Amino acid sequence: MKENQADLLAAVADAFDDEGISPRERKLAAAERQRASLSNKGHGRIEKRTLLSTTSLSDGYVDWPDLGQCFKLVRERTVHGKTTIETAFGITSLKRDQADAGRLLKLTRQHWGIENSVFYVRDMSLGEDACRARTGSAPHLLSC
Repeated sequence: MKENQADLLAAVADAFDDEGISPRERKLAAAERQRASLSNKGHGRIEKRTLLSTTSLSDGYVDWPDLGQCFKLVRERTVHGKTTIETAFGITSLKRDQADAGRLLKLTRQHWGIENSVFYVRDMSLGEDACRARTGSAPHLLSC
């Protein structure tokens, strides 16, 4: 989720913030959440992805059409002994019975695989973003 939906981003981030809540509320929130992790090692780096999902926002707390779940994805990458951690938040229309945390983790990974394999090639190899053909049938013909 990008920052162009600031209120939605704040609501999803708050759904995973356990500071300042009672121990009872923390236990209830933890019981409702699902967690999945995946680790990869290769190309001189170690990557670990952890996804937490919750359906707590789908009960009318957030006004978003067809909201099924929200999730927090933490990516931890170690390259040559240096570790970086990146956190991303997202929403999906998939209900818990359609996609548990493990499946959501795989789906987010596949999304970036498609993004990288298709659009990166078009942008970097073919220079599509640098092309100035913007009108008429030229953009369509060049993309073919």
